[in-house]
Amino acid sequence: TDQVYLYGCGRGGEAAWIAAMFHPDLFAGVITLSSYPRVPYPAQLYPILLGNLRNLPVLSLWPASETGSPDPRVESLAAHNRAVAELAQRLSVPIRGIEAPFEQSPLGHLPPWESQEGPIQSLRGGVRPPPGRTVSHWFRYLGQGDVGWLHATKLAGDVWDDDQLSIVTGPTTDRDKFISDVLKEKLLYLGGRIDGQTIHIETKGCAEIELRLFDGMADFHTPITVL
Repeated sequence: TDQVYLYGCGRGGEAAWIAAMFHPDLFAGVITLSSYPRVPYPAQLYPILLGNLRNLPVLSLWPASETGSPDPRVESLAAHNRAVAELAQRLSVPIRGIEAPFEQSPLGHLPPWESQEGPIQSLRGGVRPPPGRTVSHWFRYLGQGDVGWLHATKLAGDVWDDDQLSIVTGPTTDRDKFISDVLKEKLLYLGGRIDGQTIHIETKGCAEIELRLFDGMADFHTPITVL
């Protein structure tokens, strides 16, 4: 169970991205082909949700841009993945992006195995990362509120469940900050830090949480303070 990998292509890859961002504690690694995290307002939401992947290795392969008459979908895939890779580097998130030539195969438009083999083999032998002593996790539903040693067991209110989200800003509003603030207001949050025998916990939208301390995370023979 410590060596479960998630692999998806196309729409399956989009689902793999979403599953990874909201359940990063379940997998040893994630591999996506021809896909990107399809979320509303990506420019503002990527910096929030990609931070959930601080301990999870992700490998993303997408088709190289074409010359002549570029395919708009290929160009869009490349642009999103480059933005994710650049942001991941700034956030120190272990996402590796590779732009490779794709070719038609019986399974669809995929990179030749030679392009995939090396990067995928580099993930082999890894195990699911242990819970870090510092966690920061944004989520939407109760079932997504689990980050190893912190677990949301009850929400403080109703979950925002609209299918679409439309945000309108005024002409003098800082658009990026306003949209980020609205998204953070909609989402739920679990955060925590273990400093020796002191545990700091911060939550948003959670009525009840469960604290689970694993071996080596604290000395159980002396008092533990939870703030």
